[in-house]
Amino acid sequence: MTKAVEKSSNRMERGDVNSTVLDILGGIRSACTYTGSAKLKELPKRTTFIRVTQQTNDMYVPFEVNPQM
Repeated sequence: MTKAVEKSSNRMERGDVNSTVLDILGGIRSACTYTGSAKLKELPKRTTFIRVTQQTNDMYVPFEVNPQM
């Protein structure tokens, strides 16, 4: 199964859904470990979530590491 991923160059690329889901789960697992949350239900109680704009995301693009290169 694949999904479409929009790149900054405004073109669509196909990516593996399974690897994307595993990446998201890994990030959630790391967040729970970092905050000391034993269960996902505890995460909102132990953190402060902030909404990030696209402008903020674009500011950090040069610092991202692309392991596929």
